[in-house]
Parts: sequence; C-alpha cells; structure tokens
Amino acid sequence: MDFKLLCPKCKKEPSQGNLPFIPPWSARLMNAPYFTCSGCRVICVDKEKLRQYVRWWKELDFEKRCLPSNKIIYKMALGKIENNIDYYVARIGYKRGRFIRKSIV
Repeated sequence: MDFKLLCPKCKKEPSQGNLPFIPPWSARLMNAPYFTCSGCRVICVDKEKLRQYVRWWKELDFEKRCLPSNKIIYKMALGKIENNIDYYVARIGYKRGRFIRKSIV
C-alpha cells in the first residue's frame, strides 16, 4: 500500500531528507530517508518508508554475495537516523513528531 505523509500541525507534505552513509559490509552508498516540516519544526523517521527503502537498496545488489538480513540493515539505518534526529532536536530546535499517513488511491 502506498501512502504519503502529512505534517500533524499544518497538514502539508513534509520534505524528505536523506542521511548518506556507507555500511561496513558494502561499498555502495545508502541514503536513509527521514522527513521534516521546516515551517512547524517537526522531524521524524517513518519506519515503513525506511523498511521499503532497505528492501529496495538490498535488491540493487548486483553481486550475489552474502549481505546481512533486512532486519539488521534496517536497525543500523534506524540508529544512524535517530542520532541525526537527536542532533536536530538538541541543536537546531526541531521537535520530534509523527507525520500523518494518508493513503494514495
């Protein structure tokens, strides 16, 4: 099911940020998504969108080699994004929030 996200305060679509990093077992860049509404200063990571991205990223692997499970990759990416969000909250003045999901028909 596809869905879009809306800010809980202003009901506008948030902008997507990408946290680039290279996992220790790969040479390919991973851009883990997180979402912000700069007008309302709200930030969050949508776990379902992150899971979709991890599945997509893992399917791009052209070599048949042993990669960790999606769960391990997801937990590592979530940890990196949570650290980034902690920085936004502590230093830049954003607030953690949960964006509203609206299904696309």
